[in-house]
Amino acid sequence: MQEKSSHNSQKPLRVHLNLQSCGGRSGFATYETEIALRLAGYKDIDISASYFSLTEKNTERFNFPMRQIKFHPYLAFNCGFNRKTAAMSLLNFTRPFFSCNALMKGGSDDVYMFFENKIPEIRLKGKIIAVIHDIIPLRKSSIETFKGRIHFRSAKHDIERILARADKIITDSEYSKSDILDFFGLNDNGKIEVVYCGADVSDFSRSYDFDALRKEYGLPEKYMLYFGRCAPHKNLCSLVKAYSLLPERLREEYKIVITNPDSSVIHCAEKCGVSDNMRWIYRVPDKDRPGIYQAASLIVLPSFYEGFGLQIVEGMAAGVPVLCSNVTSMPEVAGDSAILIDPNNIQDISQGIERGLTDENLRAELIRKGYENIKRFSWDKSAEKIHGIITSL
Repeated sequence: MQEKSSHNSQKPLRVHLNLQSCGGRSGFATYETEIALRLAGYKDIDISASYFSLTEKNTERFNFPMRQIKFHPYLAFNCGFNRKTAAMSLLNFTRPFFSCNALMKGGSDDVYMFFENKIPEIRLKGKIIAVIHDIIPLRKSSIETFKGRIHFRSAKHDIERILARADKIITDSEYSKSDILDFFGLNDNGKIEVVYCGADVSDFSRSYDFDALRKEYGLPEKYMLYFGRCAPHKNLCSLVKAYSLLPERLREEYKIVITNPDSSVIHCAEKCGVSDNMRWIYRVPDKDRPGIYQAASLIVLPSFYEGFGLQIVEGMAAGVPVLCSNVTSMPEVAGDSAILIDPNNIQDISQGIERGLTDENLRAELIRKGYENIKRFSWDKSAEKIHGIITSL
């Protein structure tokens, strides 16, 4: 890891990380954890952190001071931020709780970094770096409904605050950067920096007892995998419908494993008559995630929108062919190393799945190209770039 810095002070910069999702199951949580661990290795910055949670989270991996703040569920400033919280925040009822005032004491650190599309309403004396992973809530909220309008307005308010107050903004892809600029009608003045997410091949290629893994999670012998959270923009119902169009022999041979399903996906599988071919997995510890990837025959990500698409690089790091959508950031991340499909075309998704499962030459080529493509993405590179941004302020 690079130890040099543009920061000339003899004292390390005091950097406070707001790790809202630390220990959770989302891509945000992975991002925060991997970046925080690596930033702690730089000698010219002195890291401290806060995280907000309603449950105990494992902080043993971090070798810097951390403080947990617990709020009532509807007041929690974390990845579980829900519509009820959004509704109250519009009435400015919860904003004082989001200020972190008791923790930050008016802001005495040199740099504050916020990872989840939000910054607190408090005057901080130090510089502010904020991560806007994507603007999915602004592009995909159902504004025809009351709850959707609340969600949209709250997300827009949060991002407008970041654009106005942050000294630097980090986002996950060139697509996300252009999408932010386009939505808010801004010119590129250099304030927004692109820092790709990563995946470690060494982590995703370590050995596993696959028989034990299959037994623990009820995994079939052969399966395609969707790994992530369930949300409308993930397009999982279309994935289920596309699977139902496959020849029966393929459906008998290959099942689908989906993590964190909601009732809409389960109902869709029942309606399509493929429930017996589905395997639902809920909580997966980080230590088992690479093994579940490795055991899969195909990684599928048919989303309508991604700010990056972490499953793409994780699948490639695990040496598994990847199928993903041909929209938003996904072609930028996948390059020519994945099967690209139209997420709005169920027939196209189905045909892509069939090719990815049966064309052995294509599979071998995708695995080879995937290992080459993954060289563009690593958490070490991501942390090094963020370290440079921190020390240049």
